[in-house]
Parts: sequence; C-alpha cells; structure tokens
Amino acid sequence: MEEGHVPSLQGYFRGHAEQEGRVFQMGSGVQINTENLNISEILQKANLEGLNSYTPTPVASADPLNFGVHRSEANQDGQLPEYVTRTSDTELRRHISEIHTHGGFILVVGDSTAGKTRSAFEGLLATCPHSKIWAPIDGPDLIRNLRAVVESQDGCFIWLDDLERYIGPDGLTPSVLAVLRQFKIRSIATMRAEQYRRLSPIEGDGRALDDIGRHNALGSRVLDQLDTVVVPRIWNEKELARASKVHDSRVTSAVTHSRLFGVAEYLAAGPRLFQQWSLAVGPSGNPRGASLVAAAVDLARCGITAEVPLSVLLELHEVYLNKMGGDLLRPESFDAALEWATRRRYGVTSFLLPIKAGSRYRVFDYLPDALVRSHEAPAIPAEAWESALNYAQLASRSFHVGMAAVQHENWDVAERAWADDLEKHPIPARINLGRVYLKLKKPEQAKIVWRQAVDLGSIDASIYLGTQYEQEGRIRQAVDLFRIGAEKDDSHAVYHLAYALSDDKEAVAWWHRIADSDETDKSGGAAHNLGQAYARLGDSQSSKKWWKVGAERGNALSMNNLGVALRDEGATEKALEWFKRAANQGNPRSLANWADLVAKEGDTGRAIEMLERAISLGETAAYNLLAVIHLDTGDDKAAEEYWRKGYEANDPKCAYNLAVRLQSLNDLESAMEVYRKASAAGAERASFQYAYLLAKHGDPDEAEIHFRSSLHLAKPSDICDFGRELSNRRFYDRAIGWLNLALLKDHTHAGCLAGQVLIKAGHVVDGERLLSIALSGGHEHAGAVLSSWLVRTGRGAAAAQVMRMTAGNGRRQKSKNTKPKRPRRNKRKR
Repeated sequence: MEEGHVPSLQGYFRGHAEQEGRVFQMGSGVQINTENLNISEILQKANLEGLNSYTPTPVASADPLNFGVHRSEANQDGQLPEYVTRTSDTELRRHISEIHTHGGFILVVGDSTAGKTRSAFEGLLATCPHSKIWAPIDGPDLIRNLRAVVESQDGCFIWLDDLERYIGPDGLTPSVLAVLRQFKIRSIATMRAEQYRRLSPIEGDGRALDDIGRHNALGSRVLDQLDTVVVPRIWNEKELARASKVHDSRVTSAVTHSRLFGVAEYLAAGPRLFQQWSLAVGPSGNPRGASLVAAAVDLARCGITAEVPLSVLLELHEVYLNKMGGDLLRPESFDAALEWATRRRYGVTSFLLPIKAGSRYRVFDYLPDALVRSHEAPAIPAEAWESALNYAQLASRSFHVGMAAVQHENWDVAERAWADDLEKHPIPARINLGRVYLKLKKPEQAKIVWRQAVDLGSIDASIYLGTQYEQEGRIRQAVDLFRIGAEKDDSHAVYHLAYALSDDKEAVAWWHRIADSDETDKSGGAAHNLGQAYARLGDSQSSKKWWKVGAERGNALSMNNLGVALRDEGATEKALEWFKRAANQGNPRSLANWADLVAKEGDTGRAIEMLERAISLGETAAYNLLAVIHLDTGDDKAAEEYWRKGYEANDPKCAYNLAVRLQSLNDLESAMEVYRKASAAGAERASFQYAYLLAKHGDPDEAEIHFRSSLHLAKPSDICDFGRELSNRRFYDRAIGWLNLALLKDHTHAGCLAGQVLIKAGHVVDGERLLSIALSGGHEHAGAVLSSWLVRTGRGAAAAQVMRMTAGNGRRQKSKNTKPKRPRRNKRKR
C-alpha cells in the first residue's frame, strides 16, 4: 500500500455487518447482508410448509396482554388499570412518531414491572393506532419472516418484548439490524434492566478505547446501535400526583405503596409475590413449591430466560429442597407443589407461567430481578450451572449461558458453554472463548481460537488477537492484524491500527478517516488522537486545530490539551475558558491547570483548594503544582512533602523533583532510588540523572543500560555529560564511545573532552585529531587545550598556529553578537 493511502470509510456498520452476516449464514442457513436479502432454498421450503408466522394485528384492536404487558388485579370489567402518563413518555412517543415516518428501532429499558412494556404499547396506541403490530416468537422466527416483513410494505411495527430472547447468532445481530434499517422497518423492543446489564461488555483485557470496548460481545454491539429510552421503576412526584387523581382504585391504592415500590410494580403484584415465595420455605409452607421456583429463578440467572421443560425443574429442585432441610420439612407432593407454584395470585400472575399446555414453564421475571436487586442473592450452585449447560446443549442456548457465566465471573462454565457452541456459532463462540481463556490465564489457547476466527473472516477476532500480540511486544504482527479490519473500513480496527503504528505520518492518515466526520467521531476521541499525532510530528497548528474539533465535539481531553497549547502561547483567557469547560465535565487535569492559572494570578488560597479537590478526583499532577506553590513561598519542607505524596502516587514529575531535592541534600542513595522509580513512571530526564549517579557510584554497566533506554530522548549535551561522568570515574574506554556519539551530533564540546581523555590514555594522535575537529567546529576551549598540550610537548610553532585559529574563531563569534551560554544545571519540573 502506498504511504499515506487509506481506503475510504464507507460506513460504520459495514465491517461488522459483513462478518456477522457470515456468522449468521453458518448458524441459520440464511444469507443476509446490507446490500440485499436472500433467503436460502431450505428456508423457502420451510415457509411453504407453513412455518411462516407473520400475522400482523392492528394496534387499535390488539390485546396488550398478548404483547407482554403484565396483568394487574382485575376489576369488575376485567380491564387493565387506567394508564398514567410517565415523564419518559414524551421522549418515547417522539421516537415512535419518527419511526412511523422514517423507520427505525427504539429500545425501552427498565426494571421488571417498571411499566416499560405498557408505556411502549400505550405510546404506539397514542401515536399510530391505525398501524399494525407483529411479535415474532423468538430470534429464529424473526429471521424466518424477514422476507415477509420486507415484502409486505404494510408499515407494520415489529414488537420484540424482552429483546434478549431475540439476540443471538441465529437471531438479531448487527447485520440483521442493518437490514431492518436499510428497508426502514419499524421496530420497538423492551428489555429488563438486569438483562441490559448482563449484555454489557466484559472489560477489555487489552488497551482499548471506551467507545471500542463497548463492542466486546454480539449482544452489546446490537444494544450500542439502538436508541434507548429508560422507564424508571420508582415514580417521580409529578407522576404520583397524576396517579393520585385517576378514578381507578387500583392505581390510587398502589400510590400509597409508592415509597418502597413503583406504582406499576405494585399493580403487577411483584413485591407481594416475592414476599410469598420468601415465606414459603418453612415446614408449614410449601418448601417443594418454593424449591421449584428457586430452580427456575436460578436457571434464569444462568441465562435460560426462556421456558424450560418441567422435567428439568423437577430434577434440579431437589438441590434447593435439600438445602432447605429436605424431608425434615415434610414437603408437599409434586402435584401440590406444582399447583402452588402455578396458581394465579391477586388475579395477576403466578410464580411459574405454564407454556405449551403445561409441558414447559417460565418463571415470572420479577422474581430473579428482585432477588438480585435485594443484594441478598446467594451464589448460584454448581448443580444449577450444570443443569443449565445440559439443557442449553439441547435447546441451542449455550451462547446465552456463556454470557450469564461471564456476568457471574464463572469462567469455567463460560469456557464449557462456548466450547459447546463452537459448531453452531463458529465465530462469536471463538471470540468469547478466547476472552475467557485470558481470564483463565491461558493466552496461547486464546490466540489459537482467535486465529481460527480470523481465518473464518472475523474482524473482531483480528482486533482481539492483534491486541494480545501488541501486549506481548509483537507490534508488527499486531499491525498486520489491525490492518485486516481497517482496510475493510471498520472504525474499531482503524482505532487500534492508528494507535499501534510507530509512523505518526501514516497514523495521521488513518485518524483522519474517523475524525473527519461527526458521524464516525461523535465523542471527539479520534479528533483528540489526531491532534496528539500532529503534536508528535511537531505540527502545532494542526494539533491545535484538531484539539479544537475534539473539544467542540465534547471531548474533555481535547479541551485540556487545547487549553495547554493556548496557555503556552500566552492566550491565558482563552486557555482558562477551555480549562473551565473541561473541569466542569469532570476532568481533574483541567481543574489542576485552572488552579495553576489562579495561583499565578496571586490567589494561592483558592488555588490550593482547587488542587486539593483535583487530588480527591485522582489527579496526581496536582501534587507537583501544590509543591511549586509552597516552594515559591519559601516553604521547602512543605514542597518536599507534596512531592513525596505525588511520588507515592506514581506521578513522574513529583518523583523527578523529589529526587532533585534529595540530590541537593546530598542524600544520593535515596535520590538514586527515586530517580529509578521516576524513570519507570515516565519522567524523561530521570533516566539520565539515574545513569549519571550510577556512573558516579562506579556501576558503568547498569548506567549504560539506563542511559540507552531513553537515548531517543537525549540531546547531544546529555550524551556529552554522560560521557564526561564516565571519564571522571576513569571509565575511559566507555567515555570515548559516548563522547564520539555526541561529537557526531555536532556537539563540539564532546570532541574537546574526548580529545583530552584520549591524550590521558596515551592515544595522542587520536586525541589531537579530536581537539582539532572541536576547534574547527568553533569550540575555543579545544584550542586552548590543544595549544597548551603542544607547548608542553615542545611544538611551539604548532601551538602558535592553533592560537591564531582560536583567535580567529573568537572574532567570528563576536561578529555574530553571540552571548556565552549559562552552565547547565538540573531544573525542577513545573
């Protein structure tokens, strides 16, 4: 590829849509991508055999109970309670209206029985009563009917209550979502908050940006692309005021319990059912029935959120019954236990909901959510995980069990679940299995499964594998893997590639592909990184330009960097404006920089308060600024104390300044230790100072190791100083090498020193040659040293000639009005 050439970024979804489309084809036999919609011959035949369940219903005549709205205590006419408008309805109905006009997808999130499904249904009824609505059975049913939905052109809303039941490699994926968007299909989904959290990503094991880390699992990639409206469980004061004025006694009664429960929650009888279940475990209760419910609750926590066969519950419930006391509790019969667990209470619902004529059962979803919310949820027993794994193999739910196991940090179960899922879902199972292998400290196995997924065409796997190589220091292999996705216009791969590249010029070209557009860089992160890359290239104008772009997109890091650049240019007022904006966004570094300007204006009291606040927010650099304030007032001990606190917090500037302080106090042993740690923390000059002290203490091997580690940061004068220190300790051979290197970088003083060292070592010819080179480069002292040496060795004429050359150099320097340089000394970092 030509230098600087980067393929155009054609769209955010394309890379993921293509790879997930491949997963989808392998898992279900359907071929889908964002360009077209092709149903395989197998599925066409299945549709002909009557498996098509696309039967939309007019919204105005639809029964909300059939679409997931929880039952409430019945009144005389059997109707649902009067609907009370929620604060979130305004945003929700605006989204529904936009979807009705332009197509789209809205997700309504809230706790079980928060009223999210009722809110969504009432919103649809209020804005689009003449539209139609269709609810697929599950993910595969959605896929089977995609063609019918697309071709119907009836403007139907797809209704996905409990969205997690539809997400999966053989259901809703980013590629299927892209199809829905392409054909402007109207979609409304609901999801319980607990399930929404469950599908949140595993924290990245490698270095990943926040907006990349959100894409760690198939489910989270789907959720990340959806507009979301949250319906709170607890009602606010305005909602309660409206509820208290309705004419439905059920609603007004629920308002009286609103201090502990949400109104919708109480109407659905969730709290009362949870309490009855909790009280049923005693000897005079229904211990076997309570055990059946406990088994169903834990299976849901294990990822089996759909209905399960009665046989599974009967087998697993014995574990819970035995833990409660077993036969000592005189448990009721199986029939009595099942009757108790399935009996409708309060005319609303039951603990277990019969499905398919009672052969399968699903737990009332409020129970597992309430158990987790109570903060008293016991650990899921191994027998429940085993039962979930066994049933998942039969019901194709291994992927979901794996996700639940990750949430509970049960890595062994997650490993088994995704190992069982490799054949059905080759790519996502391998991606997730690799992440679990890292948790289990099996990096080699992780790399094997990720490589397999890369060979199957996964961009995500190439990013994971590349990140692992990057952590191992195998940068070239990492870059090659990141290029796979970047060259297919995957923005996440572009991020990783641009970070990994050592060539900032090429990195700039890649960053531009994301930063140039508000759509691909909504958070301003890419603009910030582009500014950083330009700064490393020394292009301050371009760096400021892109930091400003990032700042205007709301990126606090860009605001801070722009403020620093403006401050250094003397534009204090403009800098202060950006520092304030970033600090108000919660950026502690900007708060510290703001405080620094306040201190310079003379208000040290206020500056100290601001810096203490910055420290409380985690900004270790504030320690150094506090130390400088105290140093300026002559309180050296207070300054040292703040440097020491910053050093203990691993702040590199504090570590360096503390070491300088200790060195000035002649505590060289302590200074060396602090310089060493400062170097490890990233203080650039600390490595040089540590190397000088090592040389001074007679350890040239270790000194050279540390000096070389930061040689790319060294100025020629640093190299010369190091060579001189080695020479002072009589390590002449080592000193000559470093002094020659400094001389090659046009530092003539090094030539003067090297010449003297060589003459002392008996290498007269080479020494005189280096002194002559230094003199011809304008270094007067080299002339004085050389002429003095020539006089001592009886070569007066040659000495006189050198003195004339020295005088000539002096006249040339005076004609340039040059000033003598001040001697170098260690400076503290501000």
